[in-house]
Amino acid sequence: MKSKNFGLSRSAFQELLKALKEGDDNLYQQIFLAHFEDCLNFLKRQYKASHHDAYDASMDALVAFCDRLKKERIQYGNLRFLFTRMAGQLYLRKTKDDSRLMELTSEWDVADEPDGDVPADVMDTFNDAWPRLGKGCQKLLKSFFYDQRKLKEIATQLERNEATVRKQKQRCMSKLQEIFQTLCQ
Repeated sequence: MKSKNFGLSRSAFQELLKALKEGDDNLYQQIFLAHFEDCLNFLKRQYKASHHDAYDASMDALVAFCDRLKKERIQYGNLRFLFTRMAGQLYLRKTKDDSRLMELTSEWDVADEPDGDVPADVMDTFNDAWPRLGKGCQKLLKSFFYDQRKLKEIATQLERNEATVRKQKQRCMSKLQEIFQTLCQ
């Protein structure tokens, strides 16, 4: 059981966990020394990750893992497996987000078709705000408002849950409004 838990017995794990909550970082070091390199190699082998990407995912997993330890959301058990699994999920999430960003290029110029009576100064501000929004939000908002696609259809294309896409749309709209307001000040 110790081999599955960074070489720690249950009692040693409990002591280091208590110390971690009090600010002692020895548990971080124990995890890092016992498993970081194995996790890194696993990601490179399993997902064909570059060294850099595997390193980033492993470090992100270390931070998230220790945060969960402090919040008592992780119990003694197969900690090595859990840590590696977290790193794999973080890596996949990042690569999926990166590939989505590459797919979400926008060919739409916001000045192409202004609707009706939009004042020129408002359109100018909008044209300044749009590029600051980010490609992912641009693509989502363009698909929804300009192409008049339903959220369900967009979610299917992005291979995401409709509720997730709805929330993302809300965040994108809020961000666009925030950028717009900043430019208007």
